[in-house]
Amino acid sequence: MYVGNQHTVTASLAQKVDFKCEHCGFEGTPNVTGVGQGKGNSAYFMDENGAKQRASSGAEKAALKNIAQTVKIAKCPKCHKRNSVNVTNFWFIQMLKIVGGFLAILLMGAVLFSVTRDDVIFIIFGACGLAYMPLIFFLDVKWRWFTVDGRVDFGLEDPKYRDIIKQVLGDDVKF
Repeated sequence: MYVGNQHTVTASLAQKVDFKCEHCGFEGTPNVTGVGQGKGNSAYFMDENGAKQRASSGAEKAALKNIAQTVKIAKCPKCHKRNSVNVTNFWFIQMLKIVGGFLAILLMGAVLFSVTRDDVIFIIFGACGLAYMPLIFFLDVKWRWFTVDGRVDFGLEDPKYRDIIKQVLGDDVKF
């Protein structure tokens, strides 16, 4: 019998990242916040510190990956458009997760049906598959899409702030 601890760490990192708009050509280095989660196991309660370190390291790697994904689909502060190829790729991957999970659940149901020949299996696994799709959307996809703009901060590089600063301090201000 397996006994041990599983450590889970959620990390939030902020990093300056290069940004270039494909539509208007705006370039900047926004401060992007990424969120990631990591897990580490300590079998039989041995190497607890190592498990914590693996969880922390995994969370930081996931947060850095999230930073890279976030800046790809961020809105340009000047023209307010997103990179269409990156947005298409984002939604394609999210739909693969949702549809792939749905099909995997149906496949498990089909395998179980081939063994038991009970018609109720289709109802159970069909309902589970249908419940899976909105669940994954609301738990995984939704936060990635709807929090993007709040996690990308252009600061003084944002054109709206530059205009305000120039109005207050004059046109001689350098950025």
